Amino acid sequence: MNDDPYKNREARVAAATAAAGFQTVGTMTIDKSGPTPFYRNRTGMFLTEWTFGQPIDLNEDGFVNVTDAHQFIAGLHTDMSGLTGPQAFAAGDVNGDRRNDFADFRIFQQAYDAANGPGAFALAVGVPEPGAVALALAAAAGVRIGRQRNMRLR
Repeated sequence: MNDDPYKNREARVAAATAAAGFQTVGTMTIDKSGPTPFYRNRTGMFLTEWTFGQPIDLNEDGFVNVTDAHQFIAGLHTDMSGLTGPQAFAAGDVNGDRRNDFADFRIFQQAYDAANGPGAFALAVGVPEPGAVALALAAAAGVRIGRQRNMRLR
């Protein structure tokens, strides 16, 4: 039985990222003077104690709201090659790979919806829910059928 399912996993890094060497993506001080560790002076990726499914505050204002969603969308598929780790995070690179791509989109969408309720991310960026799209299409089809009947009756 494998007691550590991630034991044999591998991580892949883009050749250009590996050639650039280690990059600072955030800093923090861990204060272990008390009964439990306390995290101080957090920057970059350590701004919040983020784990999957938790809020991602891109603009560091203490809230996960529509401003973060718009900031994330603005950074989609932008060139982050010259950015520091914290700058890339602020532009939507939530998984630390110096890209704001589909992987980041799924993570951010799930975290945003966890913080603000199901479907909140779609509302924040103006994407209608699938049910609303289906309803709109059905209404449009009904109007078209109604117009065709009226034309035949005249």
